[in-house]
Amino acid sequence: MAFDIHWPILATEVILIITAVTGLLLDLFFANHEKRGSILSGVGMAGTGLAFLNLVGFQYFNYGYSFGGSFSQDGLSVFFKSLFLLAGFFTLFMVSGYQKKLKRGHGEFSLLILFSLIGICFLASAHDFLLFFVALETLTVSLYAMTAYLRDKTSSIEAGVKYIIIGALSTAVFLYGLSFIYGAVGSTAYSEIQRKLVLFDTLPPAFIFGMILIVASLCFKISAVPFHLWAPDVYEGAPTPVTAYLATASKAAGFAALLKLMLTVFMPAWDKLTILFAALSALTILYGNLAAIPQTNIKRLLAYSSIGHAGYLLMGLASLTHSGKEALCFYLLSYVFSTAGAFLVIVAVSNHVKSDEISEYNGLAKKSPLLAAGMLLALFSLAGVPPLAGFFAKFYILWAGMQAGFFWLAVLGILNVIVSLYYYLKIVKAIYINPPSGDLILTVSPTQKAMQYAAIIAILLLGLAPGPFLSALLAF
Repeated sequence: MAFDIHWPILATEVILIITAVTGLLLDLFFANHEKRGSILSGVGMAGTGLAFLNLVGFQYFNYGYSFGGSFSQDGLSVFFKSLFLLAGFFTLFMVSGYQKKLKRGHGEFSLLILFSLIGICFLASAHDFLLFFVALETLTVSLYAMTAYLRDKTSSIEAGVKYIIIGALSTAVFLYGLSFIYGAVGSTAYSEIQRKLVLFDTLPPAFIFGMILIVASLCFKISAVPFHLWAPDVYEGAPTPVTAYLATASKAAGFAALLKLMLTVFMPAWDKLTILFAALSALTILYGNLAAIPQTNIKRLLAYSSIGHAGYLLMGLASLTHSGKEALCFYLLSYVFSTAGAFLVIVAVSNHVKSDEISEYNGLAKKSPLLAAGMLLALFSLAGVPPLAGFFAKFYILWAGMQAGFFWLAVLGILNVIVSLYYYLKIVKAIYINPPSGDLILTVSPTQKAMQYAAIIAILLLGLAPGPFLSALLAF
């Protein structure tokens, strides 16, 4: 295939690149401006919003290939790019309200998010392992820098170091696995690998070994058990907007990569990987939910909660041929809005308190009814309480698991919904029952109110009217 560039399908990435370059130039002009962090986060939000509107308005059915077939845009990549842009938009907004916590590098913080968004969007459209790897590293290198951004905070430096070590390990495992796949089929292009695998009577052992290594490396990214050990410390130590980004966009990127690979080059081995994903799902659901129970730090609790949610999403991969793809995508959509809604509250509260302990949320309902309601709905959605988005997300993914024959896994998932309610209700108790501490009034800006309302409406809309969203996902 000729090395051509089909510019129309690259519109999302081009808009993000232009936004990032514009931010770099503005950073030169506003180098000594006290509000340059807010200015650059606003530019980032504008560019991200424009890219999202262009994607859903003009690119939704603009499919095709570019860069000699290594870049592909289809319905699934459009969905994941939309998800990433929404997560990026929420994160950039959180950054604008987090500026007072940063003593230096206000502008660069927003630019790192923009560069990570460029990488993550290329990842969603990668149709060649080389582009896949470059896009993945563009995302992760930006995350390394953002995780350790609070240089005067020991926990942030520790989180950054742990993340870099684990990230380097997962990168090495990925490249080692890719070398086996290349050795088995002689190509890194998805289409060429698929074509050559058809010629084999059985899958080459080198291909199977390389495939397992690549799956293991991506399990680091989604913090699946037993590759999860970095998540609690990194979530706790990283700046709060970065934690939100890790929990939403980064986790969604890992599942986007796994789903794309399962539907293409790994499809011939889906029966083997199904058992592997089911086992990982059970371990991840059980460990994530049980380990969240004793936590007293809200970011650490949500870290273990995100591990549990990764287990449910792995159930979707295990049930891929039985509506698992649609269930996984809907789960990610509801999870992103629910998690973003929770972290909007955490960022707002963190500007008025000194720690992220759950006790700091005592009496939040009296200090700010809107933030209390936003956190309540977000937590209940994450727990799977009807009729919120999380309930139908869990219902569809458990149903897909039962259709695929994993009845035992679905039962385990249902039991752990009850467990998750316990630790989510700890936060609700602090917000609505415990007496307030500190100031009785918590000021919320108009823009904060608008974003909180947006998250609340999305959680309610996805729960009360999931039909149109599921119909759109079935079209992919």
